[in-house]
Order: sequence, then structure tokens, then C-alpha cells
Amino acid sequence: MISKIMDILGRSQKILRGTVISKTHTKTAMIEVVKVFFDRSKYASVTKQKTKYMIHDPSDECIVGDYVNFTPCKPVSKRKSHVLVKIAKRPQTTEFILKNPQYTVTAKEIKEQKEKDKIKYTFISDLQ
Repeated sequence: MISKIMDILGRSQKILRGTVISKTHTKTAMIEVVKVFFDRSKYASVTKQKTKYMIHDPSDECIVGDYVNFTPCKPVSKRKSHVLVKIAKRPQTTEFILKNPQYTVTAKEIKEQKEKDKIKYTFISDLQ
């Protein structure tokens, strides 16, 4: 009875929340979920436990840094058994880059800038 009510309300599956840390393959994202525990031992302390999940992103819309919600599902592949529900929050810098693509910087441009910024030393003997 209770399970039917939960199915009707849409709360039958556990919703996990985490941050996208890697997006190397198409339709796949690596998510890191951080759980915080309060240790009630002699010296009270707060501990963090990090867990990584590979999720299936059917529309391939999440980007590194996004805060996403995802749920368990039947296995899609060997390591993927979760599916993306929605993107909860996106960093402001990512939003700005998506709205203004002219500000994106390529790896080649970064390398050229580093070469340009290097200090070039000359020996005193070469000056004479």
C-alpha cells in the first residue's frame, strides 16, 4: 500500500546530488557526491566521505562544474547504473561563457601567452 502511494507521488527512487568532475565521453559524466558525518567520539570532528558515480546523460547537456540530481536505474553499461534527472545549478562563470562564446580561450592561445610572458635572460658578455 505504502509503496503504491510512493510510486504515485514519484518518490520511489532515491535522488542523489553531486558535482560533475569529469566529462570525457559522450553521454557519460563522472559525478562526485560528498557526504558529511559528525563524529561523536572523544574528540568531536566532522568527516567527509567522497563517492564517485558514472551517470548516463542522454541529452549530453551537463558540463564540468555543474551541480546535478541523478537517480539509480538499470545498468546502462559496466560502470553506469545511474541516470541524470536535471541540472540543479550551474556556476556563474559557465553561464557567462555559454552566453558569450567569444571569451573562450583555447589551449593553443594559453601556450602562446605563456611563451610571450617568459622572461628572456641575456648574458653580459653577449651585450658587448
